[in-house]
Amino acid sequence: MRVASFFAGIGGFDLGFERAGMKVVFQCEIDPFCQQILKRHWPQVPIHEDITTLVPPTIPTADLWCAGWPCQDLSNANTERKGLTGQRSGLFYKFVELVAEVHPAWLVLENVP
Repeated sequence: MRVASFFAGIGGFDLGFERAGMKVVFQCEIDPFCQQILKRHWPQVPIHEDITTLVPPTIPTADLWCAGWPCQDLSNANTERKGLTGQRSGLFYKFVELVAEVHPAWLVLENVP
């Protein structure tokens, strides 16, 4: 199974999927520090930096898409949280747009309660 990882962070999901016998074929991550870690562990996997500039033709074919979008605007630890209308957590909607266009077979989504 081929995996595309959005908001990849340092690749926790990616590592788990790889250990389960899947192949990571794409990563999207804006943080430069996280990108360095991803490039070290998955040097052959293309990394797109900014989900807001991502278009479906640039995403390799993948059976499973995973995403753990930013939680800062959702977390109960943030007393001024704005939910999905917040700038960071609202990136979820861009991911949903991509899903609506591509229709991957499987989705794995993660965030705070």
